Amino acid sequence: MAEETFILEDYVRFTVKDNGLLAVATFKAPPITLDRIFTLIELKDLLDKQQYSYGVLDDIELSLLLESWLGPMADVVVAQGEPPGTPTDEQLHFCFDIDPVPIPQLLDNDHVDYRELGMLQNALVGQELVYRIEGQYGLPGVDVYGNEVQSKAPQVKVLPSGSGTCISSDGMILLSEIDGQIVYGRNQRVSVLPVFHVQEDVDFSVGNIDFLGSVVVHGSVREGFTIKATGNIEVFGIVERAHLFADGDIIIRGGVQGSTKSKIYAKGSLRALYLQNAIIESEGDLIVADSVMHSIVRARSARITGKRGLLVGGLTRVDDSVLARVVGSHLGTATRIEFMTGIEEEEQLAMIMDQIVSHEETLQKTVEATRKLEELKERLGRLSSEQLTICRRLAITETTTQEKIVTLQNQRDDLKEVIDQKKPTTIEVTTMMYPGVHLIREHLEWHCDDFITGCFFTCSTDGWHRTKGRTERKT
Repeated sequence: MAEETFILEDYVRFTVKDNGLLAVATFKAPPITLDRIFTLIELKDLLDKQQYSYGVLDDIELSLLLESWLGPMADVVVAQGEPPGTPTDEQLHFCFDIDPVPIPQLLDNDHVDYRELGMLQNALVGQELVYRIEGQYGLPGVDVYGNEVQSKAPQVKVLPSGSGTCISSDGMILLSEIDGQIVYGRNQRVSVLPVFHVQEDVDFSVGNIDFLGSVVVHGSVREGFTIKATGNIEVFGIVERAHLFADGDIIIRGGVQGSTKSKIYAKGSLRALYLQNAIIESEGDLIVADSVMHSIVRARSARITGKRGLLVGGLTRVDDSVLARVVGSHLGTATRIEFMTGIEEEEQLAMIMDQIVSHEETLQKTVEATRKLEELKERLGRLSSEQLTICRRLAITETTTQEKIVTLQNQRDDLKEVIDQKKPTTIEVTTMMYPGVHLIREHLEWHCDDFITGCFFTCSTDGWHRTKGRTERKT
C-alpha cells in the first residue's frame, strides 16, 4: 500500500480582509498521525507563496501557531498591515459670535452700563463672515502586500450662505453682500439683513442699538436708550426721553415725550404723531400730525396739519416754511419761529468772499515783489543765490494762490445759485394764530399781539407781510 502524502497547503486556506489590511488563515484539523508534523519552514514557504510582505508573524509566533494547531481553527491572523491615519475634516470658522450673550459694558469708572449689551452684530459690505479651514488627509497606511493605503478623504464643509451673503471666487470665504445685521438662524445659515426688527420695546432686554441699516421697533423706545441707524428708523410706539439718530428718515407713530437730555436727529425727513418737550433736528421736512409743544426743532420745513395741528411754545427753526392749524395758545405762550432761508449759505458766502479778497491781496503783493526782482536783475545783470531762491518761492506762491482764487470763485458762484433757488419765507396758519408768537428772519422780526384767523405771512427784504387773515380782537 502506497504511503499517504500530507501537504500543508491542503489544510490551510488564506483570506485577506479589511481592504488588504488583515490576512487570516483557516486551518482544518491536522492529519491524525504521529509520523507527519508540519514544520515552520513549510508554513513560511506557504506564506511567501501568498506574497504577504508586511506585518507577517515572526518565527516565534508562527511556531507557537503550529504548536497550538490541535484541531480546526478559523480566522487566525497571520499578517496585519498598518491602517492609514484618521483624516482631519474641514472646519468652519465663524467670524462673529454665533450665540451672543448679553454682557453689560464696563465703563472707565468701573460702573456698568446695562443699556449697552452688545447683542447686535453688524456687517459691512465685503466683510468676512465665515471661512473654511481645509481638512487634511491622514498619514498613509500599508497593506499586507506592502502597498500604500490612502486615508479616507476629509469631510468637506459647505459654507452656510443665506440672504445678503455671497461666496468668494475660491469658494473658501462667506462674505457680506450688504451692510446689515448678522443673523445665524435655526436653519444653520448665516444671513445679513438690511432691516433690524425689534418685536417689543427697546429696553434693558434689548439694550442700545447701533445698526448698519434700518431699524423697526414694533414697541416703544424707553427712557435713556439710544438707536443709531445708517438707514431709516421706524417706531410703532412712543419715544420716551430717548436718543434716535438716523442717516435716513425717522417715523414715530406714537409720538415723542422728550427732555433736554434727549435728542432725535434725521438726515432725511421726520414724521411723528406729536412732539412734546423734544429736541429735534431734521435735514429734511418735519411732518407732525397732532402737535408740537414746547420743543426745540430744526428742519427744512414744518407741517403740523392733523386734527389739532398745534404748534405752541419752544423754538422752531426752519429753512423756508411753516404750515399749521394753530400757532401759539390763548394764554399767550411765547412761541418763537426762526426762518433760516439762505442765512447759513449767506454766512458761508461772506466767508468765501473774505478769503477771495485776502488771496487777491497776497497775489498782488507776490506779483509786485516778482516785478521788483526782475527790475533788479535788468539793472545789475544778475541776482544772488538768495534772490534766485526768493524768485522761485514767489513763483510757487503765485501759482498756488491763483488756483485757490479760482476754486473759491467756483464755490462762490455755486452758493449764489443755491441762494437764488431758495424758496420764499412763508408761514401759513389755517385756523388761529395767538398772541405771543414771534417770527424772525435775520434782523426782521414780527410779534403777534392779536388773535388772527386764517393768516398767511411772507417775508421780503423790507419786512414781514400778511397777505391774508382776519384780526379777531386785541389782547
